[in-house]
Amino acid sequence: MKVDVTACMLELLLNGQRVNLPGIGNFTSKNISSRIENGKIYPPYDSVVFSENQIDSEDLVIRIREKYGLNKRTAQSVIKRYAQNVISKLVNFNKVGLPNLGVLRPSKDGILFIEERNILNAAKYILPIYTLKPIELAQETKHHEKPPVVVAPTQSKEKLEPTSKQDLKSEKKLAYTSPPDTSSNRNSFFWPLLYLLLLIALILFGLKKCTSYINNNSTDGSETAIVSSEESGEGLANVTNGVDEGEANSEESEFVYNSQKEYTLEEMMDFPDSFFEDGCIIIVGSFSKNRNALRMTTKVENLGYSSYKSLNKNGLTRVGVQFDCSKESIRPFIQKVRSDINPDSWYLLPRVRVDK
Repeated sequence: MKVDVTACMLELLLNGQRVNLPGIGNFTSKNISSRIENGKIYPPYDSVVFSENQIDSEDLVIRIREKYGLNKRTAQSVIKRYAQNVISKLVNFNKVGLPNLGVLRPSKDGILFIEERNILNAAKYILPIYTLKPIELAQETKHHEKPPVVVAPTQSKEKLEPTSKQDLKSEKKLAYTSPPDTSSNRNSFFWPLLYLLLLIALILFGLKKCTSYINNNSTDGSETAIVSSEESGEGLANVTNGVDEGEANSEESEFVYNSQKEYTLEEMMDFPDSFFEDGCIIIVGSFSKNRNALRMTTKVENLGYSSYKSLNKNGLTRVGVQFDCSKESIRPFIQKVRSDINPDSWYLLPRVRVDK
């Protein structure tokens, strides 16, 4: 049975949960608000953010246990193997693709994550970008005229002629002005309201398309169990997402000796020859920063050694040398490694003490 670690990571990110990969960093989803820039309205969307900081989270372990029916120890072993493969491919190929998430690349400051188009940021590509257009407001062309001033004709005191009824009516007409024209005010509110209704319709249409896209691209447990396929001409790494459940379980019973004990060279001579068939491991350093682990791994491989990487219980990345060994080569080989790389190098497998 294959365990698709990347698919489990994506499912957690869709639910707003953090994903921690030991020795690499953590992934989280962040909401990017809509913005207005250069006369355009860009829609909101969710983005995947990567940080090298380690967090105390077992969400990925719990998700793998629930989805594949594994015990806690086996799920942790699967995640550790997945993280080790990612680090190894970063060193060897300088690029690791995570399907539906993005690409990891080494940089001088550590590990760089480049997000690719995925289900989380689908709104960024589906919702339309609305271009703002200037609105021309209608201007009033009619100006209210001041009412004419009616000046009554002067009459001499000697002759006062009575004013006719027709003259009184004309004077009343001059005393009134026409009501203000409000049609232009109504036009000034019509166009903004129309643009607002069109914008709401576009947003509703985009949301409908986004929902349809997410439903059609939801992941399930039947996906392939690889991190990335090798790209022609670029050397993109193939990283197996998971391991067989039987293989993970076999690790628990692989060591038949006391791994917590540090043996002497005399005690090691009593080990059966079959014990050394899987090779020996010398640790040359343990690092809390991924960038330092990558530098040491590069140094080890440039010297012609086969590199080894693992995580200890404190979350530090161990970097070492893995080689085919025998009882007779235990002492001379570590002396050479101490001379070439680090004088404080020590044996992880077998746990034997070799004095300097």
